Amino acid sequence: LESLKLSGNGLKESGATKMTALLHYFPNLTQLSLPGNGLGVAGVQTLLIASLQNLKHLRHLDVSGNKIDGAGVEALIPSLKALTHLQHLDVSGNKIETPTGVALLEGLWNNDDMHLESIRVWAHPRYEGVGLITRG
Repeated sequence: LESLKLSGNGLKESGATKMTALLHYFPNLTQLSLPGNGLGVAGVQTLLIASLQNLKHLRHLDVSGNKIDGAGVEALIPSLKALTHLQHLDVSGNKIETPTGVALLEGLWNNDDMHLESIRVWAHPRYEGVGLITRG
């Protein structure tokens, strides 16, 4: 299995914890798509920690619409930086209201150890100018 898409399944934090036990069965996973699951920061962080151990080939991560705020982005950055093969990150539709959260994502973008090609932010109506960051 290379792609796992679980959109709008109401996983929440407790479901994320259960999913981590399953992730080790998919070492070749390149795409993990979990939009609209209400994972929150703790749930996403739990999954990222599992992915660091098991998902060495992860290139696409979609955690859009999961109630992550600017402070949550700050908590996730260390785990995201360890996903050096990550090419596409989608954090759109979250509660990233603060310029700090957007600045942290831009810092992730500028990390030379990563191979990011795009970050979909579409942070909040207040920051409509921020949408998709791409290379080239």
